[in-house]
Amino acid sequence: MRISAAILCFGIALASGPACAQSLVYRVDKATAVLDGRDLLVHVKGAARTGGWEHPHLVVHGAADGKHLEIHFVATPPQDASAVVQSEVPVNVSLKTRAPGKGVSAVKVVSATNAVTARIVTKAPRQRTAQN
Repeated sequence: MRISAAILCFGIALASGPACAQSLVYRVDKATAVLDGRDLLVHVKGAARTGGWEHPHLVVHGAADGKHLEIHFVATPPQDASAVVQSEVPVNVSLKTRAPGKGVSAVKVVSATNAVTARIVTKAPRQRTAQN
């Protein structure tokens, strides 16, 4: 995941000129984590402090304590001279990543002002229905 974030930043830097500086998004409002086979699906809703934030994504930082997978909610902030909306702007993002190891039971999503912990739930298998 870190390599793909670095490649994204490099591509943005080539296209836009200035360096790609990722910062934590202002706030996390809600987070969900669903285990689907070998994948972990994480959905996060939050807000940026102003308009102009681009390329929001989630960066996995590992399970330091062995129970919580820490994920940072980041985006590229607006340039200093940019005219942007001076109001909180909703930011929603999803991540599909490899399932964490045994013992990890929750995801902790970190933002600039808070962190939200979501218990990892297992997706219910699809039920077959009888067709006539």
